[in-house]
Amino acid sequence: MCPRLLTLYGPIAIQSYGFMIVIGLLAFLGLTYYHPRRAKIIAGDVYLNTVFAGLLVGVIGGRVLGVVADWSSFKLNPIEIFCPWVGGFVVLGAIVGIVAVMPIYLWWHKIDVLKLFDFVAVYAPLMQSIARFGCLFAGCCYGAVAATQAWWTITFTSVEAHIPAHLLGVPLLPAQLYAAAASAGIFGMMLLLQGRFTRIGQSICCYLMCENIARFSVDFWRGDRGKLYSVLSLQLSQFQIYSLLFFVFCVGMFLYVTLRGKSVTID
Repeated sequence: MCPRLLTLYGPIAIQSYGFMIVIGLLAFLGLTYYHPRRAKIIAGDVYLNTVFAGLLVGVIGGRVLGVVADWSSFKLNPIEIFCPWVGGFVVLGAIVGIVAVMPIYLWWHKIDVLKLFDFVAVYAPLMQSIARFGCLFAGCCYGAVAATQAWWTITFTSVEAHIPAHLLGVPLLPAQLYAAAASAGIFGMMLLLQGRFTRIGQSICCYLMCENIARFSVDFWRGDRGKLYSVLSLQLSQFQIYSLLFFVFCVGMFLYVTLRGKSVTID
């Protein structure tokens, strides 16, 4: 794979991971900005500002959770926390950051938070699916060691890949592709369900529930699970526990908006 697409100067380069995030973001913007429903929820200029503010919050949230989860590595050289070319990013942290912080920004601009979240929830998994190919190129979020080498396994040979040195040249499960396929499936499902939700807030809750199920499931095939914890006879990673907790929260929110939320009006 190719973690670095183009070297600009010293350690500063165009990384495959960042490049695929940009491609995913452009696809997301293309599908949402020109959608007629967007214009009924939020003005175009405010929407663009909101997307880029959300991107910034997501990057910070994903980085914070990545650093917390791998603190044993970062504490040896804390300055690397502020070096984006050093690995350490968790998508779940980005999602939590956006969900927690962006409502404040939207309330400030007098935008209906749940309506906008319901709208973007349909297309967010497409952006995630595309971005996961960046993980594949970079070597992060790598899979567990495969029992045998086969056409569907992945072998990293570049020393710049974000995997432990002892796994270079070793066939691994394509966990990044599993995650990309899961997000693509969620995108397809959200498209089919679009317009079928009867309460404002159900769409975003459904997306978040599905995303946490996907993160929890794919993690069983990942090779970077770290320390495992025994929960109900299952060996779960730190992020699987986070996903379970966030899933329970999202289920509670789904039930709340279903019972107490406003009805969806037909645009």
